[in-house]
This record gives sequence, structure tokens and C-alpha cells, in this order.
Amino acid sequence: MRRNGIACGVIVVVLLSACGEASHTNTGANKLSASLRSYIHGITSRAVNGKVNAVDVYGPGSHSALVEASSADSVPDHRKGFYLVIFHGHFTCWACNSAGPTGGQRPPPPHESIEFGIWSPRQGETDDGMMKTLPRAVTKLHRLATITVS
Repeated sequence: MRRNGIACGVIVVVLLSACGEASHTNTGANKLSASLRSYIHGITSRAVNGKVNAVDVYGPGSHSALVEASSADSVPDHRKGFYLVIFHGHFTCWACNSAGPTGGQRPPPPHESIEFGIWSPRQGETDDGMMKTLPRAVTKLHRLATITVS
């Protein structure tokens, strides 16, 4: 009985340490094209809206499917070869309150934890946005890569 308890404890420690190690690695980044990696590097290095901690890349898929999954909007564009790039971090939506109330003080800009872009090799970034949490529909997409940004 004691031997089983020790064995289970060792297995739990090994599993937890493996999970910790996985969070510091870049999974699937080598599957991304040079132009997609360049787009991601441009966003993470400029940090216009805030600091990026991690990036998830979904796709390839149709433009309409990725727009619908990320924002619940609908577009008539069914071309394929698009990627949904999710940036995790702490972001300020500076454009969200650029038009404050007339004669009044502008409200403080909202703070979000997700910034996203829909990107294709031919068109570059076609759509973008910010949100507090990922829509559930995104979890049903094919995740191609996860990148930890230092």
C-alpha cells in the first residue's frame, strides 16, 4: 500500500514538472512560414497596445470561418489560407474611446487580455480586435503553434 502511494506521488511530480516545462517551450513554431513568423515578430516587438506574453496560431482556414470564430461576425469571404493569431498579454485599446462624449471628458480606455489578428500570406492582416476572453468557438479550431514570448 505504501509502495503504491510513493509510486503515485512520483508520477504526480513527474507530470507536474513536465507541464511546467511545456509552458516555457514553443510548440509548432517551426511549422510557421517565414512571413507569418515575421508578422508575429512585428506585433510582439512593437508592443503598441501592450506587452505580449504568449501567442497561439490557429489555421490555416477560411477567412469567414476564422472571423466567425474570433468575433462572431460574418463575412462573405470563403477564401482559404488564413491564420488566426491570438496574442495573450495586457493590452490597452487606445482606439476604443477616441471619440469621447461631446464636451465631456473621455472615459479611460478599456484594458483587455486578448488581442487578435487574422492574417494571410497574400493580404497580410485583414481583421483585428481585442477582448477579455477567447470565444469558445476558437477552441474548436486547429491550433498550429503556441509561442511563449520573453
